[in-house]
Amino acid sequence: MTRKRKVLLVDDSATYRELATILLEASDCTVTSAGTAAEGMRLAEDGPDLILVDFNLPDINGFHAARLLRDNPRTRGIPLLGLTADDVSDVDHQAARDAGFDAFITKPIAREEFRAALAPLLATQEDP
Repeated sequence: MTRKRKVLLVDDSATYRELATILLEASDCTVTSAGTAAEGMRLAEDGPDLILVDFNLPDINGFHAARLLRDNPRTRGIPLLGLTADDVSDVDHQAARDAGFDAFITKPIAREEFRAALAPLLATQEDP
């Protein structure tokens, strides 16, 4: 039997956190959420299977948060999915990869696109 995946969602929009939580729970995940990068960094120490990080957070931007997560030995191996409200053509794809994101999607999210982005990242996390 496959265990539920633990996902940390870091986004300053309560509305988006609620929507993403519904979609994640429908994908058999348990969700912990944070509204700031600082709170997310603290919660990441608990070792989720996946971390979703908004690019535009109120305290530090998502790119910086991703670099901090990659620099931390306890979180460096956790897959990171970036979230952005920007037009995908405006996103610097190389900068996102250089910051440590494994993938990113745009908001508002489409259910199937969201699931398609999650699947390979969650598949990298083996069951114990």
